[in-house]
Amino acid sequence: MCARTTGMTRELGYMDEFLFKRIIQKASGFSSRIFFHHFGDSLLRPKLGKFIRHANQYNIKTYLSTNPILLNQRRSRELVDSGLYELVLSLDGIKSKTSAAIRGQSARNVDLAEKNILSFIKYRGTINSQIPFLIMQIVRQKENLHEIEPWINKWSKVRGIDRVKVKTYVTWDGQDQYINSLKPNELPPNLSKIVCDKPWTSVTILWDGRVVPCCFDYD
Repeated sequence: MCARTTGMTRELGYMDEFLFKRIIQKASGFSSRIFFHHFGDSLLRPKLGKFIRHANQYNIKTYLSTNPILLNQRRSRELVDSGLYELVLSLDGIKSKTSAAIRGQSARNVDLAEKNILSFIKYRGTINSQIPFLIMQIVRQKENLHEIEPWINKWSKVRGIDRVKVKTYVTWDGQDQYINSLKPNELPPNLSKIVCDKPWTSVTILWDGRVVPCCFDYD
């Protein structure tokens, strides 16, 4: 469901630490928040906690959306201890088969994902921290429509989760037929009247420092 694996051809990489610090310095006074995710999972990034702390020094709140399967004990402690402001954990099914069908084989172990989530909540509670604000998220699409309601019921009852969110499916620019095929039937077929506000409300910076007009710009 992500254009990174279907349509994107541009080079991938990690942002240089000097470049990151320069961006934060220039953003200080203009931006109050920064999202670390964009066509990649920041939990794979070495020294992520160091990046979060640096942004905090400039009073910039830090946000991250990630795959809970990667949220091992070391990463959990790093995110909490560094002062991450908000964390979104995307788990797109109750069953491993459903999760794998949507996010690939790397997301097939739902049991491990759930174990990591509960471990994270436990650690945050142990040190009595109120951050990061924790959101559990599922993207509504054809493959998991039958699991949406039980998913909501399950995660709404877990103490320590601050918000449960069902996200609307996005077809990016509508040019990838595979991505289009995953959308729920009730999604309006003609979205041409919807205007993207991202170029006026945010700045999207790639890992190499280039700026693109929208976070959905994949190529």
